[in-house]
Amino acid sequence: AMYRGEAQIGPGTSVGPELRWSAAVGYQVGPLVRVIGDAFGSMGFDFGRDLGSHAIEVDAGAQFRPIGSPFTLTAGGGAGVLQGVGVPTARAFLGILY
Repeated sequence: AMYRGEAQIGPGTSVGPELRWSAAVGYQVGPLVRVIGDAFGSMGFDFGRDLGSHAIEVDAGAQFRPIGSPFTLTAGGGAGVLQGVGVPTARAFLGILY
């Protein structure tokens, strides 16, 4: 978790204080495949503002590493659970690790 105080992000624009958090898990299902999950979000402490200052997103995916290969392929997706500022309706991701 991380706390961020109020900040000026541009002329006449500021964001209030918030707490950011994240939790992730991974499980090796076999010698080639691992499943992964992540939940993260933020909670604004400006209680006079609307719910746009609160956000939660959940993502899940799988990683595949061929035997003898230095590469790991990652694919997954997720969605916003609590729609705050910057939270997508849906998200997809692909990755290659070396």
